[in-house]
Amino acid sequence: MPPIDTNSGQIIAVVEKTSMGYYRPAVSRFVDVRELVELVYQSLPCLTDVVAWGDTCHPIRQYKGELVANRFKTIVAPFAPNNFKQLCNVLEDAKALITGSCVITMFLGPSSQPPRDLNILVTEQRFRLLEAFFLHKLDYEWVDRTAIPHDALLHAVARFVCYRLEDRLVTIYVVNDAGLFRAVVCSPCTADMIAMTPGGICSFYPKLTMDCVAILSSGGLLVDPEYAVGNVWSERFTMYDNAEFLGADCGLSCPSLWRGVADGNLSRVIEWDRRFSIKEPLQKSHTIWRLAETCSNPLCSFRAIPGRYHPLLPPLTMPADLNTIEDQCFLVKRHSFTSPVTVTALLYATAATSPHKVPVGLQEGKEKLRCLDDLEMNFWVNTLARDKFAVPANHYRRTFSAIPDAPALKLPNSYTIVREEPEGYPPPNALLKERFGQSSLNDTLRGNILVLKHFNHDRRQVADVTEGDISIINLLLDGGALRKIHWANFK
Repeated sequence: MPPIDTNSGQIIAVVEKTSMGYYRPAVSRFVDVRELVELVYQSLPCLTDVVAWGDTCHPIRQYKGELVANRFKTIVAPFAPNNFKQLCNVLEDAKALITGSCVITMFLGPSSQPPRDLNILVTEQRFRLLEAFFLHKLDYEWVDRTAIPHDALLHAVARFVCYRLEDRLVTIYVVNDAGLFRAVVCSPCTADMIAMTPGGICSFYPKLTMDCVAILSSGGLLVDPEYAVGNVWSERFTMYDNAEFLGADCGLSCPSLWRGVADGNLSRVIEWDRRFSIKEPLQKSHTIWRLAETCSNPLCSFRAIPGRYHPLLPPLTMPADLNTIEDQCFLVKRHSFTSPVTVTALLYATAATSPHKVPVGLQEGKEKLRCLDDLEMNFWVNTLARDKFAVPANHYRRTFSAIPDAPALKLPNSYTIVREEPEGYPPPNALLKERFGQSSLNDTLRGNILVLKHFNHDRRQVADVTEGDISIINLLLDGGALRKIHWANFK
């Protein structure tokens, strides 16, 4: 066949004979691949479709990263006229995340109107870097410096500041001590639980978001229809207050199950420029979250049903002495009867006369132990007193490989000490005071202490605590570990 001329270049085709004796034309190569790729790319608004199509063959794959990066530039560059590259570097230096309508547009494609607001999450320590860039470099003006976050965001956002340049708005959210991703998963609905850097994007509920449906979080239930907080009551998404609309078993996506930011099994992460990676901060995050305490979907296998024990953790009364510890051991084993993993830890209960070895199972829905975040420790230590839905798990534990007062004295294994949330007002720990009490520590020795053991100093390898470990753990606690987990050091 002769070459075919098109507006996008010349297509050279050949005629092939099939096994049935028929002839058919087959495209052998594109003279102008890039232009044709751009045409197809423009017809695929959803980013996941763009990535899937971009991975089909090498001629298309070589343009995928550039085309996705151009989409990001088209969305974000209007907020930094003639300074797009510097904006990307400032966002990277500030370790900031972009959220809101710009990220939704990046993930789902453009809506009827382009985004006019750029939402950024940043820590208090790096806020000044962003503020100086927008005020002094780009000549933005303050809109409101004293705005108070909506109640739905108070657990994660300390304050926010708005800036304006012509018809463009930039809102910088200063998060509290718990980290950026905790602010993301504290969003009022699943559609808002999405964030990006100049080189990558992560959606924690990709399937729901692509279907333009969303489930309200515990904070989203506080948003009245007349208020616009995130995508709650947005015309682009259909909102539900539970998972009953699925009409099927929730599976591992059940709103009542704990999920980890670093666990990418149910999330969707797409990177187009690893120089501005989003995978690295994801992997360093220890935030876990859930949407609800219980699931109201009648078809969900994780829904609390009569005859099956589903405790609301933490218990109203934490185990404190031998009798309550034994009762709790029974409940843990009953709760974990389907769990393939149960490890033995050492508990220093507040009213006990000696430490006790206790079982610790996996969280509901987890099938294997990948990291400490997968263990359900709230039977023994209350880490949910501050927030029952989004928890910075690493704030309640510390791992030791040596005696703090004698760093040269290395331990044969590592040990992680888990303490309780002070806002739960735990009682004084009489056992710790009796064995390790010091005048400078006595007022801070409150609540239960749980100690876990790790083989080969690898925190992913959790092992059973044995009788032989107890003396080493006592040495560790007496050798400065209790001082290192001083309650005042945690928020």
